Amino acid sequence: MKHAITTALALTIAACSAGPDDVDFYAEDFDSALDVESVESADEHLSAISGTLWIPNAQTGYTDIPVCWETSGSQGLKNIVRDSVAQTWEKAARVRFTGWQSCNGSSSGIRIKLADENPRTTAVGRELAGKAGGMILNFTFKEWTGKKDKDGKKVPYCEKDENIQMCVRGIAVHEFGHALGIAHEQNRPDTPTADCAAREQGTDGDLHLGAFDWNSVMNYCNNKWNNDGQLSAQDKAQIANLYGGVDLVPDPDFACFIPPCPTVPVTSDAGDGALHYGDTVAIGARTGNYLAMNVGSDVRSDTGRILGDEMWVLVNPDNPNDRSQLDYGDEVALQGRTGNFMSAKSEGVINSWVRIGGPREVWTIQKPGNASDAGNAVDVGDPIIMYSEIENRYVYHDFGNPRLTTSVGFGEVWYMRGPVR
Repeated sequence: MKHAITTALALTIAACSAGPDDVDFYAEDFDSALDVESVESADEHLSAISGTLWIPNAQTGYTDIPVCWETSGSQGLKNIVRDSVAQTWEKAARVRFTGWQSCNGSSSGIRIKLADENPRTTAVGRELAGKAGGMILNFTFKEWTGKKDKDGKKVPYCEKDENIQMCVRGIAVHEFGHALGIAHEQNRPDTPTADCAAREQGTDGDLHLGAFDWNSVMNYCNNKWNNDGQLSAQDKAQIANLYGGVDLVPDPDFACFIPPCPTVPVTSDAGDGALHYGDTVAIGARTGNYLAMNVGSDVRSDTGRILGDEMWVLVNPDNPNDRSQLDYGDEVALQGRTGNFMSAKSEGVINSWVRIGGPREVWTIQKPGNASDAGNAVDVGDPIIMYSEIENRYVYHDFGNPRLTTSVGFGEVWYMRGPVR
């Protein structure tokens, strides 16, 4: 198995599908039989990793994902798909699926094909961007009925008038979970029963948040197929961790995504809202984690708090007395409360060093999505990426253990909170 992300929820999947045939349907009027779908070759050539999460808009903080239809017609059921996504993923996190018009040759984002076959995605998260037939949905259910009996024969189910909307809705919520980078829950290493673990399908995850969730919409072992098209409490909490919670809209000067949110006084010498060398800031990830300097040589990321350990002084490595404005493209050294500086170490490790002893303590502040941006002010709350030129790597939050990575994605985006004087 290639590795992807997993949450409590379970993140990132390649070639995923989920219809009533993927799990026992628990219908009372006939026996259920597992109908395992074929997994497409996408699983062979995709590298499903945490970097497949979509990148947020730097100005709005929302992640906007275009959607288009490759197949015409069936507008009523298309509206149900759109409503299903709006009532689940978009309500739980700062994600917006936009467009929903007919595809053209240059359409990016998620391209949906309608076909009478097993519903699925053929790529992972933002690897779906612009991929023809990246998501396949079924509106007719004649050949793929959504159900087989214990002898393996197709049983009409989803095509029935009383079932079709329920099937379309439940399948849509599940498949758009994959499109957001979420894998099957039963693929997690902490799946509690052998029977459930045996139903592993698709790409495994490399990031696990929260405990195993029997009620996840992404769990084949859920007694409710696709959780009746609804997100579980864990689904909502963890997708908000990954993409930001809609009920926790950040203040323009200070943001915190996991309450309770501490209050940090915000001032600026210049009165312009821009950050300056010499400012003391907290550096937070979109998950609510903050970079923290432990006593000794440990640098970690604590969750949802700002105390002394989470405060860093922005130091000009060439002139510690500099108090000029900090711009994208500038170099900075980060000094923690112990007096040590955050340092890049080989093999992806981040630790601290007692002084600015060389390039390992120097970080270039880059703009997400535009590393070449230079000379524009970094304002309080702006998204940043911290790049180590000597290691050619970026600071990644990694939920408790910050490290260096060669990728640039969701995990490499941070925000400066403060400054405090």
